[in-house]
Amino acid sequence: MTPRRDEFLHWLAVEKGRQPGTVRAYRFELDRFATFLQEHGPTPWEEVDKGQVRAFLFALADTNGKAARSRTLAALRAFFQYLVQEGYRPDNPTDGIEKPPVDRKAPSYLTRAEYQRLLATIEEYATPACRARDRALVALFLGAGIRRGELVGLDLADVDLARRTVRVVRKGGDEQFVEFGTAVQQHLEAYLLQRGPQPGPFFLSQRGGRLSGEGVYQLVKKYLFFADLPGAVHSLRHTCFTELARQGVNLPVIQALAGHRRAETTARYTHTQAADRRQAVELIKLTESE
Repeated sequence: MTPRRDEFLHWLAVEKGRQPGTVRAYRFELDRFATFLQEHGPTPWEEVDKGQVRAFLFALADTNGKAARSRTLAALRAFFQYLVQEGYRPDNPTDGIEKPPVDRKAPSYLTRAEYQRLLATIEEYATPACRARDRALVALFLGAGIRRGELVGLDLADVDLARRTVRVVRKGGDEQFVEFGTAVQQHLEAYLLQRGPQPGPFFLSQRGGRLSGEGVYQLVKKYLFFADLPGAVHSLRHTCFTELARQGVNLPVIQALAGHRRAETTARYTHTQAADRRQAVELIKLTESE
């Protein structure tokens, strides 16, 4: 079963340009489905039927939530569609299987006072060797809203301080120049003074290599903990777009910065607070004298 899986994953990475994290997630889903098939009577990929897919998803229900099972089904659907496309099988056994309905939670985010406290916490708790890097890293998340994988993949050549842009590879392999403001620029310039002009990964580990995604995750979680704040890395991306929405930036502009294909995804960042709603309704005047 492995050759078909590896062929698909190679196609996903090379031809479709998917991010390494996405490829790893697909490998994980395919491997655990393969384990399920082995335990219930070995079946080659070419002979898997709809009943086996449904049985697998049902077996996951005890330990996996709706969102996790939905991701599993999406991975299997893509894999079997590839097999159909390449002529390995005549049909896709996931056709007709609906994804479990997922309750979309509003993204977690920080208020302005909270993200300013986060930056102040880095100033207080970071070691001198890491302080400038960690400030720049968090500032770039907050000020440009890029994803963790996009930040980790940055090289020195991708960061243009004069134009205030970073070049990232979005989901699906599209390249985009993402803008950031002068406040972020100042943090990046301070870090570069310490980092030096040598080419290679932009954000360096203490050993001089590229920071890993897990390393960035743990780093951000540490400072959130010290600041007594909730959330994780993705909360910083959410914070960026929530703040832009509260400042009145048009949704299409936020959508372009976020790299979202659908406006519905971006609309999740248009949070409102009670104070915002109160201020809005007070604008309605019912008499001339008001």
